[in-house]
Amino acid sequence: MAFIGFKVDGVNELTRSFSRFPKDVRQNINNASRTLAKEIADESRKTAAGQGRQASLAAQGIASAAGRVPTIKLGGTQSLRSRRGRRVTRGDLIFGAEFGSNNFPQFPPRSPRAGRGNEGYFFFPTVKRMGGTIYKRYIDAVEDSLRKASSNG
Repeated sequence: MAFIGFKVDGVNELTRSFSRFPKDVRQNINNASRTLAKEIADESRKTAAGQGRQASLAAQGIASAAGRVPTIKLGGTQSLRSRRGRRVTRGDLIFGAEFGSNNFPQFPPRSPRAGRGNEGYFFFPTVKRMGGTIYKRYIDAVEDSLRKASSNG
């Protein structure tokens, strides 16, 4: 599985402080985080469906993971059989399908450069498009959980 992150100022301090929260608050935050990650994963899979066979196969390995912040796993070790009879995994396909390749014809052409890397075709554009609203909804969920806890106790 590949883990790729975004830098959000203050998130490390925020998640470290979660250990001092009551268990029900932590569970609410984890549930909200998982829900948000699932939305990103679902939207990424939908976008990949229109990108061709390799992207569709690779995108089936995009999954949300439990965590204090929205976490998505890419790839996986599920074995697939290529048309040439070779065994490949979803993890073998994910980066070729996402970023393309100028050397392997089964993948789209290399995606354009963006910053220090490439734009991507389905996962990264989806994360970029949804990033602002996901961030806001995550912070709102944390604040809501804390508000509920303070009104109950």
